[in-house]
Parts: sequence; C-alpha cells; structure tokens
Amino acid sequence: IADLAGLTHLDLGRNALNGTIPNLTGNAALEIVRLNDNSLSGTIPTGLDTLSALRVVDLDTNWLTGGIPTTLVASASIDYLDLSHNDLGGSIPAGIGSMSSLVTLDLQGNELVGGIPAGIGTLVNLQHLNLASNQLAGTIPASFATLTSLRTVRLYDNALSGSIASGLSALTQIELFAVHNNALSGSVPATLSAWTNLRWWSSQGNPSLGAPPAAVTALPLIEVALW
Repeated sequence: IADLAGLTHLDLGRNALNGTIPNLTGNAALEIVRLNDNSLSGTIPTGLDTLSALRVVDLDTNWLTGGIPTTLVASASIDYLDLSHNDLGGSIPAGIGSMSSLVTLDLQGNELVGGIPAGIGTLVNLQHLNLASNQLAGTIPASFATLTSLRTVRLYDNALSGSIASGLSALTQIELFAVHNNALSGSVPATLSAWTNLRWWSSQGNPSLGAPPAAVTALPLIEVALW
C-alpha cells in the first residue's frame, strides 16, 4: 500500500485485520483513511500531518495504544478525526488547536487523562465533540464559548469538576449536551435558555450540580436526564 502514490481513499474498515498500521507518508495523495472496526494494535503512526490532502482519519474500535501523536494534531487539513474505542492513553495534546479544519472530534472510550486543552476553543469549525468515557479531569474550558458552530457535546463519564460557565450561552447551535457522571458543581446558568436548538440534556450523576432552571427545561427538549 505504501507504494500506491496516487491512492486517495483507503477504506479497510469493518474487517478482521490485525497487526499494526503501516507508515502512510508515501501516499501523498491520501484524502481518506478508514481502518475502523478491526483488531489493529500498536501505536498511531507519525507523519500523517505531512499528507496535505488528508481530510478523514477514522481509526475507531481497534486496540491502538500509546498516545495521540503531536504530529497528528498539527494537521490543518483533517476535518474528521475519530480515534474512539481504543486503548489510547496520555493527555490530549495541547496543540490540537492547530486542527483548524476540524468539524468532528471523537476520542470516546479511551484512557485519556489530564484536562481538556483550552486550545480546543480555537476550533471554530467544530460541530461534534465527543470526549466521553475517559479519565479527564479539570474544568470545562471557558474557551468553549467561542465554539459557536458546536451542535453536539459529549463529556460524560469522566472526572470533570467546576461549574458550567454562563458564557456557554453563546453556543446557540447546541442540540445535544451530555455531561452526566462527572463531578460538576454549582448552578446551571439560566442564560443557557439561549440554546433554542437543544433537544437532549443529560446531567445526572453530578451530585453537587443543580438542576437546570425553568428557563432551560422550558425548551422543546426531547429528553432531559437529571438523575
């Protein structure tokens, strides 16, 4: 595969592949890499940031280990990054804010630790953020308020603390907000009534977090999960 210089789409998802992911830096024309739902192991290869046409990287549901390469998050061309349901550890690289084209970021179901980098707040094109089911701690960064394109936020099943900032009311495109099973506290800001597109709210499992005020629950929600 490494010798296929003209290859643009590599889709080997949903097979029974094992072994490691080869070096793909020789495939300079690659736009899409889908290796999801296999039994691939080892680490994510470095050098993907050198593939200037690369838009989609889908490696979900494998047995990948190690950390998220800092070189990967240096890519300004990738708009879809799914590394969910692997065994990745370490922290989310601070340089993730360099992924200026990113629309979807899915890191659910790994062993990631540390905080959510404030640099995520520079991803102005981001619409779908899924960091659920890791071991993330710290607060929800105030920089989230700049992510005005966000439609879905999944941060549940972590160890996040602190409050939900009133500045998040700027995220008026939000349709789903799931933060259950963390250690959030304080009151839910009434300013979140600006989330007029919200259809799903989930905040149960945060013993010190207040219930959403009437201004929020009055929204035309499909489901509200508070306990």
